[in-house]
Amino acid sequence: MAQAVEPNAGGTVWGGLKTRGRLVIGLLEPRFPLADPFPFISVFCDYLDMNPELPKPVKRALRELAGRAYEAELHKALTELSEDFERWKRGEIDSFELGERIHKFHDGPNRELYVRYSSPCDLRLLVGYAIHEHLIEQESVPEHVLPYLQGALSFYRDQERESSASG
Repeated sequence: MAQAVEPNAGGTVWGGLKTRGRLVIGLLEPRFPLADPFPFISVFCDYLDMNPELPKPVKRALRELAGRAYEAELHKALTELSEDFERWKRGEIDSFELGERIHKFHDGPNRELYVRYSSPCDLRLLVGYAIHEHLIEQESVPEHVLPYLQGALSFYRDQERESSASG
């Protein structure tokens, strides 16, 4: 079982997994909320060897892949914001409305992505999710890294199957 490593006002960080009544791991919060994070931790351990000692070349490749996933998500979010700039240029919204949308972007999607990709988290989770969501193609993952991602990929496939079956 992971132990608490960093208490904070908003919750506790368990081995890099933030808890606040429901589990927050990278992109999981909006898609797979849980009332109690502890069962999830033991379930996830079945999918992913929680041994944090990955070979340095694997860690390096995972960091690079996570960076590419961050860029892909940020690009998508900024593309949506750029549509607001186009509406402003056409006179459909005024400067105050555009300023408000920029502010909401900064405090919303931009901040969420920053926290997701800069918080201590198992990179296998981030990269596995990015592959699952087609932010990066599995074919672009170096062969020596794929075995380390199988647990995370299985987890996300199973989560998707369960959510499809229940709703």
